Amino acid sequence: MSTDSPIKYNPDRVLTEAQKEINDDHRYWDWFDAWWAQDFSWWVEEKDREKGAKPKGLAAHQTENSEQTLQDYWHEEEDKLIPFACRTWTRFHLPPHDLDGNLSEKPFSYVDWKQPEWKDWKECILKKIINATSFPMPAPNHGAYCIGICYPGYFTFHFGQENRAVNFFSEWCLYGPVLTFTQNCFVKNARFLYCCFRTFTNFENVTFEERTSFSGSLFSGNTSFSSTHNDDSKTRQSPSMNFSSAVFIGDVEFIDRKFGKNTSFSNTRFHSLAQFHNVTFQQAIDFSESVFRLPEYERLEGTGGVKWHWRNPASSTTYGYNPAYKFQHSFQILRQIMESLGNHEQKLRFSKLEMQARERRVGSKDVPWWVRWLSRGYGLSSDYGQSALRPFLWLIGFYIIASGIYYFLAGEWASPEAAMTVAFQYSLPPVSTFAAQFFTGEVDQSFINALLDHPFLTRLVMVAHGVTSLALVFFLLLALKRRFQIR
Repeated sequence: MSTDSPIKYNPDRVLTEAQKEINDDHRYWDWFDAWWAQDFSWWVEEKDREKGAKPKGLAAHQTENSEQTLQDYWHEEEDKLIPFACRTWTRFHLPPHDLDGNLSEKPFSYVDWKQPEWKDWKECILKKIINATSFPMPAPNHGAYCIGICYPGYFTFHFGQENRAVNFFSEWCLYGPVLTFTQNCFVKNARFLYCCFRTFTNFENVTFEERTSFSGSLFSGNTSFSSTHNDDSKTRQSPSMNFSSAVFIGDVEFIDRKFGKNTSFSNTRFHSLAQFHNVTFQQAIDFSESVFRLPEYERLEGTGGVKWHWRNPASSTTYGYNPAYKFQHSFQILRQIMESLGNHEQKLRFSKLEMQARERRVGSKDVPWWVRWLSRGYGLSSDYGQSALRPFLWLIGFYIIASGIYYFLAGEWASPEAAMTVAFQYSLPPVSTFAAQFFTGEVDQSFINALLDHPFLTRLVMVAHGVTSLALVFFLLLALKRRFQIR
């Protein structure tokens, strides 16, 4: 994650049993620690305010209107406060648990939204959004400040195209499992900064007309930002989307979307399949420092013997099939997009990921085992054509190894100079043979005779060294061609 992010993910964190019962992913608790530190409790302390004490809780959070705090914005909840974890909370900001995993009265998963209590809860949220759009030309500081709210599960935002959300501020929110935005339209600002989306999040066919940011958010489950409408539909338009420093643990789909020039995926973590099918990017698209993970092939021992599974590297879940083809296809599409945009660096990067995904297609008739192993050799020797230094170092390494073998085979006639000369002669014949004779001269005949006492091993080393050196020189030249875009 970015060094300036308030969320610090610690993979070595040890969870308590109470925490594991709620969520066994350390990333969720790392996020929740950061949420708790923001302090969205009520903290009404009028006496302390009169003494000039620093405001706490919602009173410490300013809205875009410098004269209004979140406590002012939610003032109608003052007589409905709920005590929990030595603080008082509005029913909206009340978390489902504390830092230690002790549960509050708010359900962590499913609630019946038809019940009067939860129906009113939902209507209050939607009313805040609709009220923020009640003016034809809203002021910059006018908006829906749904910041720090903890939503129970299966919540559906549906305010329709006729009630478009203007300045929807939804920062530091905890969304329960299965969150759906259907057919909604976000105009102006839509900020989902540092939110936590659990289980499944659906933004299908949502229109983002101007600036929208999901920067720093954690998507724990599968997520969809796809559009299912035709090419002329506004739901395809996404002029300015910011996913910088976001973390996607599950699969994510960006299908049939048109992204504008200010779209950014910088420092984004994709821990599972990311699909960008039929999307349109501008040349300024930013994937800098983003991370794409590949499925892992692991050995599991069970009662039925040893089995191999494809595992999602972000969780303990396993795939019921080999997902490598989907990953390969996704990276192939991104490579083609970057090539069409003239983004050479990103094209090379997605080309590498595409080949790495292809290597994982175990059992595929289209990719036999020898193709996969040759691809791995290509990656090991030249970082899939991206490194010119690596094949050069391999050339030197094989030269030293061949020299050592010749020195060993020569026995009592061994000479370091002669061994190095013979290794150089047979590295890239006939060019290397001529160069060796020109620069070093003839090798002592007694050394040659000693090598001929081991004809099979000597010829084997010469052939192997020559073939590998030829391949490494080819990889070196190919890497230079790619790096400097030589046609």
